Amino acid sequence: MAYRGALFSFLVLAFICFKVNGMVKNGLRADSAIKQTINKLWKFKSFKPLPGAGMGGFDKIDMLDLTNEKFLTIYPDRNKKESQQAAYEIVNNAIVIKIQDKESNMELEIKTLTTSTLTLILRVIYNSSTDSKRMGTDLLELSFEAD
Repeated sequence: MAYRGALFSFLVLAFICFKVNGMVKNGLRADSAIKQTINKLWKFKSFKPLPGAGMGGFDKIDMLDLTNEKFLTIYPDRNKKESQQAAYEIVNNAIVIKIQDKESNMELEIKTLTTSTLTLILRVIYNSSTDSKRMGTDLLELSFEAD
């Protein structure tokens, strides 16, 4: 009887390990699939302010260049050479923009991604002044199409 209990426990543990391993591999495959689809030039289509975001300004974006896997480049006007570049990485279905020496950072949550369309939610991440917790505010929904 003790043998059956030990065998059952072993099988349950093996099943749990198998499931967790599969979930980790699927997560890695998902990040890899996002990188394969997202790493291209994206032409700006439209933006929409999100409810509760308040008022603010928005700099014009003409092109979003994600062809480099380490740095994204934003072109305000595709006919001019002006651009802004920032380091980024894809974490948990979001493009995390690394801004050095800043209290706040930006994330672009990937709402939808196909081979021809990209919809992002612009989120500003900052530290709470009262308890130093990281907080985020969703500001805009940005739509792009593949160039």
